[in-house]
Amino acid sequence: MGHIFQIYQVHGDGGDERNIGPVIGYCSTEQRARELARKRGWYGSDGYVMTVNAVCIEGKTYVLAQPGPIEVDRRCAELDAKLREETVASLTQEQLRVLGVRGV
Repeated sequence: MGHIFQIYQVHGDGGDERNIGPVIGYCSTEQRARELARKRGWYGSDGYVMTVNAVCIEGKTYVLAQPGPIEVDRRCAELDAKLREETVASLTQEQLRVLGVRGV
């Protein structure tokens, strides 16, 4: 798999000065991106340029939403552990014994 690197994403007119417009292109250097953005923004102003993370796989470049790996269902696991602790804390010693819960 390819390595992660940064490219420049260029946005055009967003309809007013507060909105970032649609993507009009991607560039490998900031200079090229600024040239592409020239007079492409609101009322002829320059468009918006931002860096984004990308990866190249089999000669094709893909823009990534996140620069690093994510943990799937991590928050769910944390909430489950908290619920378990709260539930066990609410049980009597007799209930814990009957359920076979040890080491609490």
